Amino acid sequence: MFEEQEDATRFGVLLEAQDFPTPSVEALEDEEIKEFCRSVNYDWQLIQAGELAVPPDSNVEQTDWQPAEKKDEQPGDKKDEKSESDLEYSSDELDNIRRRLEGLL
Repeated sequence: MFEEQEDATRFGVLLEAQDFPTPSVEALEDEEIKEFCRSVNYDWQLIQAGELAVPPDSNVEQTDWQPAEKKDEQPGDKKDEKSESDLEYSSDELDNIRRRLEGLL
């Protein structure tokens, strides 16, 4: 929460520079925000007028995401191609689905 609209706008510009969608600033009662935060177990902080708030570079210390490519594989290495029988849909089924989707346009 920001006391001043100018500080909130500056913070929004910093978020946008980190490839977040363009934010907008809205005036809300602080008790309304606090009640929402309590209801979903979020923390809140009041940024005093003139205080420079900078968004964090990341939200979590460590993610559980792992890259799909194994470390010993080099980019561009040819991977085993699946045969048509290994695919979830046959070629005929995919063509049928494609025609039905194109018909929606």
